[in-house]
Amino acid sequence: MIRETDPTITFAIARHLSRYDLIGNALNFDGAIMMLRGNKDLLINRALKKTLPAMQGKELFFLKDVNGAGHCANLDQPEIVREAILDFVGGGWIFFD
Repeated sequence: MIRETDPTITFAIARHLSRYDLIGNALNFDGAIMMLRGNKDLLINRALKKTLPAMQGKELFFLKDVNGAGHCANLDQPEIVREAILDFVGGGWIFFD
């Protein structure tokens, strides 16, 4: 995928995406939220230092770590991500840690 990507477009998108702060929207959402976190996604994990403390107090917030995964966890660990999503949408989040 990365070989087919135009770096100028990627940079322009990333520059704008880094400005979004949707924590307030997430905190006001009354449904369950699952966040998948790839342990190899250093840039995003650094940015989560602001997000996670805010979300940890939300009763229906669930953080699922995906070991061996970077930013595209679904491509790096497809079976783990698929299982986590299916479990979550099937109501299995009730039993998450």
